[in-house]
Amino acid sequence: MKRLAFLSIVLCAAGCSGVGPVTDTTDEAPPVVLLDETVALEAIRDIREAQSAFMATRRRYAQFMEELIETRMLPAEPSWTDSGYAIRLRPTPAADGYSATVTAPPGADSRSFFVDDTGVIRWARGESASAESSEFDESAE
Repeated sequence: MKRLAFLSIVLCAAGCSGVGPVTDTTDEAPPVVLLDETVALEAIRDIREAQSAFMATRRRYAQFMEELIETRMLPAEPSWTDSGYAIRLRPTPAADGYSATVTAPPGADSRSFFVDDTGVIRWARGESASAESSEFDESAE
C-alpha cells in the first residue's frame, strides 16, 4: 500500500494529470471454500495410516506432518483449501501418542473428525471432535 501511495504522489508531483485514486486490493474477501466431508474423512484416514506406518518403522509417532511427508508415509500435507476443514496434528510430549483433528469452520453445521493413537475415528457435528466424541462407523460410509 505504501509503495502504491508513494508512486501516486511521485506521479502527481511530476505533473501528471488524470491520475485516478490508487486502489488497494489486498483487503478483498478470501475465496469461498466449500466444505467437502469426503476429503476431510480421507485426510483423517490418511493421517491415521501414516502414523501407524511411522510407528511401525520408527518406534514412535511423528511429531509433525513434515515428518510424515519426508518419510513418504504421507504424500502431501492435507490442505484446508481442498476440504474447507482445519487440519491439525498434535503429538504427545513423549511421542508415544498423537491426536489429529479435521474441524469444520465455526458456525458450520458439518461433522468434524478426530483420531488418536487408538486408531478410532470419532466425530461431532457443529463443534470440534475429541476423544469423548461418538465413534465413527466406517462400515456405514
